[in-house]
Amino acid sequence: MYLSLLIPNMHNTQARRDMRQPYDLHRTLITRVFGVNNRAGRGSGTESDVLFRIEVEPAPTVLVQSRTRADWSALEALCDANAQPYLGRGVQSKEVELNLHAGQKLAFRLSASPTRRAGNSYAGHPSIRIGDRIALLEEEEQLRWLSRKFEGDGARAGGFRVLQAVASREERVVQKIHDGADRLSFLRVQFDGVVEVMNAAAALQMVQAGVGTAKGNGCGLLSLAPAR
Repeated sequence: MYLSLLIPNMHNTQARRDMRQPYDLHRTLITRVFGVNNRAGRGSGTESDVLFRIEVEPAPTVLVQSRTRADWSALEALCDANAQPYLGRGVQSKEVELNLHAGQKLAFRLSASPTRRAGNSYAGHPSIRIGDRIALLEEEEQLRWLSRKFEGDGARAGGFRVLQAVASREERVVQKIHDGADRLSFLRVQFDGVVEVMNAAAALQMVQAGVGTAKGNGCGLLSLAPAR
């Protein structure tokens, strides 16, 4: 697994757009860096192999996690019509090997889109169909969603137990799609806290696969560090 840190040049037209529209950033990454053809799935990996998270403080940055080593040369050479480079400086990248074990306590950060499926109570609703994903707006609901994802249910073991967590930096992201003709709105929430590893294999699988939906919109990348 590889982690890479990008510092976009906010004077570059495409970089500004990508930071505002996370799916555009997703497309930039998978086509220019990982060489994935959206329809055929060709290239050095697949879309599901790439996760990213946009950070805005203390400065705009992008953290990218991938299963394969990326070739960043095309992005480092990319400039706009005003000769402004896409990146403010070269990409910092490193290979990461997670040595997880049961009982280990780790600090985490996750940007995710907490949702649930609309049930029968929404029958007849004018704009929501049964089975649609509904954003969870209350912090208590969001934290319960987080615990379910981390701890798993039934045959799907999550691998972690949540010891403490807070939901912050909640934002509604409006994403242009289909050449700006349609707009997709989704909720993105930042979670920070501490977890305990319960099942190392399941925990590693969760880190590699990402958490929740909207991964193409900058959600799902789970960052871990030793708990202080």
